[in-house]
Amino acid sequence: MKDVLVQSLGFILVILAGVVLKKLKMVKKEDGYTLAAIIMNVTLPCALFTSATGISFDATMLVVLCLGLIFNLVLLLSAYLVSIKKEPTDKANYMLCCSGYNIGNFIIPFCEAFFPGVGVAYICMFDVGNAIMVLGGSFALASAVATQKTKFHLKDLTDKLKASPPFLTYMVIVVMAIFELSLPEEVMTICSYVGDANGFLVMLMIGVLLELKISKEEIGDVIRILVTRYGVNTLLALLIYFVIPLPILAKQVLVLTVYSPLSTIAPVFILQCGYKKDVPAMTNSISIIISIIICITLLILFV
Repeated sequence: MKDVLVQSLGFILVILAGVVLKKLKMVKKEDGYTLAAIIMNVTLPCALFTSATGISFDATMLVVLCLGLIFNLVLLLSAYLVSIKKEPTDKANYMLCCSGYNIGNFIIPFCEAFFPGVGVAYICMFDVGNAIMVLGGSFALASAVATQKTKFHLKDLTDKLKASPPFLTYMVIVVMAIFELSLPEEVMTICSYVGDANGFLVMLMIGVLLELKISKEEIGDVIRILVTRYGVNTLLALLIYFVIPLPILAKQVLVLTVYSPLSTIAPVFILQCGYKKDVPAMTNSISIIISIIICITLLILFV
């Protein structure tokens, strides 16, 4: 418990450092996007290789991968039903805010210190299915609901997946697991050195990008989205822990994973669906705070 609290306190202090640096105008919000680019293209892939090396691909991994896809579809349907009486663009906003898990930029830094190796491997497999939806699948469904003129093609999704370093890293990890391959020790040493910076950079980025500004007229949508997202994910967490036959380690890391905040790319897709309000940014920021509290509590219970 002490280790969890100390590690979590470190995360929170780095997030607060990001907030303070922005308040003092030593960094700008735009710098957070620069950090995000460094994380997604450099430190996260290295951290994934370091944490998931030596794993083997089995039936459990396949089930976990499918759950990443299925859970997104459940959240999309739930959001659509909750917003059934709203305008088309509002429905699209609900669907994209309620679905999708921010795994690489949130859960992995939380989990790699306590569940290295196979634990992170389970998260990676879940994120393969999650990435298919987050990087285009969910947008295709939401944009159809919003009745946008722009058509979505499968090539759009595959192009996004091919251009995503974390997703390509997952694919390499899967192939290596299937054929029981491993990277040379020299390469792993370099990956470990670079990957060790991932947790710090992620938390600093979160602090820099964190914003809590919204009009009173939009707060109702924010609350409704958050209640739907965390309510449905709580049901999914109970399903994982008490119903789905998985190893206890897989249950623990997946329960943590479903409490991830919104995907960082969701606001971009929401804008493309024609939604122009500040609800996505506010929802994202509040979801980060909620997820930190929930994940710290779960880590205290699990570790």
